[in-house]
Amino acid sequence: FKQICNAVAALHNKNLVHNDIKLDNITLRVDDVRTDNSIIIPDLYHPDLQSGTKERNDKQELLVPCSAFLIDFGWSGLDGQKFPESEIIKNTNITYGNDISAPYEDENKKNKAHDIWALGVLLCQLLLGPIDSRNFDNPDEETLNTEIEKLTKLINSKFASQKKFMGLRFKSNSFLNRIIELIIHIIKDLLSHKAADRPKITQVIKMVEHLEGIIKEYEKSL
Repeated sequence: FKQICNAVAALHNKNLVHNDIKLDNITLRVDDVRTDNSIIIPDLYHPDLQSGTKERNDKQELLVPCSAFLIDFGWSGLDGQKFPESEIIKNTNITYGNDISAPYEDENKKNKAHDIWALGVLLCQLLLGPIDSRNFDNPDEETLNTEIEKLTKLINSKFASQKKFMGLRFKSNSFLNRIIELIIHIIKDLLSHKAADRPKITQVIKMVEHLEGIIKEYEKSL
């Protein structure tokens, strides 16, 4: 998620908006060397993994370091740029490449706040798996609050019950509770109903780095 945030930051620093952030527009490249920033995924082509003879979580040779990249800039443009008529779907409020329209005062203009909203939806999908993104297509404030309440319960249920996060098993609830609270805080900020209340991408990255700091603090305590 942080790698995608860094990609968005590079765009926003140039006053550009991606406007189509979604799972389909993220691709992975296998890294030659594993780094602290690498995304670790199972090697689906490894014969032992395909045959089911080894447990993928316990075998380092079955894990592949990758980097994430944001692709498909067909809907991108300058911040504040009006959507061409050809990009606006008549009789709907959808003016967003991934079929969700963030609540915004002027939906006919491309805006950085759209990207922040999409990052919020993306983060929920990365944490929880498939969610119905239609629930986040320009919802009214009451509907949004209801959906965020549902997400909060799902996140608490998933991570608190399993006592696991990012492959780490937590013996104590203190660190895990801090992580869960921060994740929920980040999601609520990204999915703020008012565009002006959503954080800038630099602030998002700082929150993610704070999350990383808690995880590293826990690792040192082991």
